[in-house]
Amino acid sequence: MLLVSLNREKIPYPVPPLGLASVAASLRQAGHAVSLLDLCFCPGPVEELQRRIETFVPEVIGLSIRNIDNVKYPLSINEFYLPRFRVPVEVCRQAGVPVIPGGSGFSVLPGPILEYFNLDYGVVGDGELAMVHLLQALTNGGDPGSVPGVISRRGGKQEQVGAWLCRELDTLPLPARDLIARGSYRTAGGKPVGNIQSKRGCPMSCSYCVYPRVEGRMMRLRSPGLVADELEYMTGHLHIHHIHFVDSLFNVPLEHAEAICREIIRREIKVQWVATFYSHPDYCSTEFLTLAKEAGCALVELGIDSCSDRVLEGLGKSFSASAVLAVLENCRRAGVNFMPFLLLGGPGENRATLRESLLHMEQAGTTVLLANVGIRLYPGTALAGRAAEEGVAGGDLFNPAFYVSPELNGDWENVLAEFGSRNKHWSIPYLARTAGEYAEHDGRCRVSDLF
Repeated sequence: MLLVSLNREKIPYPVPPLGLASVAASLRQAGHAVSLLDLCFCPGPVEELQRRIETFVPEVIGLSIRNIDNVKYPLSINEFYLPRFRVPVEVCRQAGVPVIPGGSGFSVLPGPILEYFNLDYGVVGDGELAMVHLLQALTNGGDPGSVPGVISRRGGKQEQVGAWLCRELDTLPLPARDLIARGSYRTAGGKPVGNIQSKRGCPMSCSYCVYPRVEGRMMRLRSPGLVADELEYMTGHLHIHHIHFVDSLFNVPLEHAEAICREIIRREIKVQWVATFYSHPDYCSTEFLTLAKEAGCALVELGIDSCSDRVLEGLGKSFSASAVLAVLENCRRAGVNFMPFLLLGGPGENRATLRESLLHMEQAGTTVLLANVGIRLYPGTALAGRAAEEGVAGGDLFNPAFYVSPELNGDWENVLAEFGSRNKHWSIPYLARTAGEYAEHDGRCRVSDLF
């Protein structure tokens, strides 16, 4: 089987294809011969894909679609990735073998993407076991459409038998990182960087988010000991000491995060890491943040979205503006770098709430900050329903569409420019109007500069 990572996005930084490496490891364990092609750094991706197909001669090709677009607004700086994938997908189709897409981006819009590329089957959710069972069905003449987690097209009709969610993550083999071109993935300072996952799932109910659809609402935890084992392998054998935890929320449940930190400290693993933290003081106490810093946490990412109670309520957030401010204060007390993420323009946002959030961020003395305007809409989310009711956006939402509060009026764009001009460590992509300006904004808050 040939596995192909289609992602070529390098802003804000290139991301190793961890999910595809995990699928590769499960396929190997099941006895399949696996080749992995990462197109991210290929100067001629189509030519390299053709060469790999000719030399490896795959019987099945799997495609990883990590993202649908770069989720940036306005549309002048938005990049819709699916059209650029058409040529490599067609090259795979010409090989005359089954072509099976999967990945987080595919799992968000599986039916429309199958139709778009005219493919027969795809994998939704966790791909490790679903792909193994799908190959069994293809090999033994079974019905691929009967495999949980597989979506199929039959006579123009789409059918899906649930999503495959691996409940016991500890039973999965470690990702096949030997198949990834690790030397290409580096921090801004040139140091090798990798990623790791300690859990899957998200129990939160943010009105715009598709995480629960991709990974389920039930949190499935890896044992802290196995997470530490993987970190030791990455640092000791692969010489990767700069690592991103890709969990939806690292510190939920808190006891699990604490156990991982203590295991890193106990084993004296030399690592610097970044993770997204749930922005509530019960989960981000000064004591826990101090523990995380001792364990190598170089940056706390906080998806706070807003610092206005009115907007937080409209976004379905489970914390208040006062909770956010308490977390930021705890970060300062613990002496850990912190990076809030804002999603400006949500339900109820107006010029006053916009200024309120930005002023709070300025006063908090953030290490770095990323403030996006406009919230990407996905079918089936509460925000998509609200957008349709308000006439903000509608339709199938296959092409990138964004929610921006109808209450934003007046000189609110000048408010953004005012704060952006005096906070050089803030990235506000909305202020960019060209790709060059977008890259300049991105350069203001490169996470990899901090570790």
